[in-house]
Amino acid sequence: MKLRILLPADMSTMYPRNPYVLQLMQALLQDPMVELVAHGPIHLFHGNCDWDVVHIQWPDALIGWKDEREITIEDIDVALSRLAARALIVHTVHNHVPDEDSGELGGALYATVFRHTDVFVHLGKRSRDTFRQAHSGDDWAGRAVHVVIPHGNYDFYKTFKPPEAGLPPALLTKEKRLLVFGALRSVHEEALAREAFAKANVTTSRLVFAGALSPQAFPAEVRKNLPNPDKSVTRLHRRIPDNLIAPLFKSCRAVFIPRSGRLNSGVVPLAFTFGVPVVAPDEGVIGEMSRKFGGMVYTPGDCSTAAAAIRKALSMQQEARERLRERILDYSATVLAWPRIAAKHRELYIANIARKKGLPLHKRLKARFGL
Repeated sequence: MKLRILLPADMSTMYPRNPYVLQLMQALLQDPMVELVAHGPIHLFHGNCDWDVVHIQWPDALIGWKDEREITIEDIDVALSRLAARALIVHTVHNHVPDEDSGELGGALYATVFRHTDVFVHLGKRSRDTFRQAHSGDDWAGRAVHVVIPHGNYDFYKTFKPPEAGLPPALLTKEKRLLVFGALRSVHEEALAREAFAKANVTTSRLVFAGALSPQAFPAEVRKNLPNPDKSVTRLHRRIPDNLIAPLFKSCRAVFIPRSGRLNSGVVPLAFTFGVPVVAPDEGVIGEMSRKFGGMVYTPGDCSTAAAAIRKALSMQQEARERLRERILDYSATVLAWPRIAAKHRELYIANIARKKGLPLHKRLKARFGL
């Protein structure tokens, strides 16, 4: 009587950018109550496997992160309607709303997924509360269940052997480094990080950008003229190899998130994996998680409060810094551990299959265990 779970997202379209689904899948496969975990949206439309759970992560992945030319919203609606009679439909809310570039298609796609979802998994309490309030008037809101399960850690990156060449020379000094990790999508993000860092004015400190630049926001002429005041900025504007991520984070005192208007960010649990505190805008789950450790949050988009939070992060005395680091590492190794995350998922699957009594697995469980 083990669970058969479908994660309808193609892993190859997410890794190496984000190994979240890979880590969830591997952790679920280690759970004794799980028989099978498959990935790929093709299983929504083809095949005869009797899935017990269909767990959607990003709705955009159902159309291959593309547009409506190959898979239509109607195709997805029909597939989920058919599967809903046989399986529990779960959706992890990574984003409350679609990317603004997706236009009307994105809105229709998200609305279709929401309408068919039995259980919404939120990565934090702020996500749950905001989402429920925003959709309180929708027809499906009354029957939907909401559960909070945090984003797991990124122990995945601890498995890589560090590069033989080591870190770039700028990351081997004794400076107090502030890391901005991940792609920058606007010149405002770059400017906020640079200006807030300069305003914080912490002695022997260095700002490190590590991640690609959006070609739309940063054309060649803009890239060529990116400022570097006092030579205190290191720019690694490219994809960071997997084997460089662990030593990169370990070399920095804090991580700064300059982007506002986001609900979640994998950068927070990634930093926590290596015991590094995060300076983040006080919004969404990003602010909720960052507040737990040092309270180093700032008003979204505001340079002055960002500078104050950066100053606090980089100026901590060694003893206080070590205590905070140990707290973060303990949180990552326990609360964010993937066996625990997988067990929480399995518990919600079984509890809500029992609640949705017409499903085939519920009948099998009832016959065996009297549920």
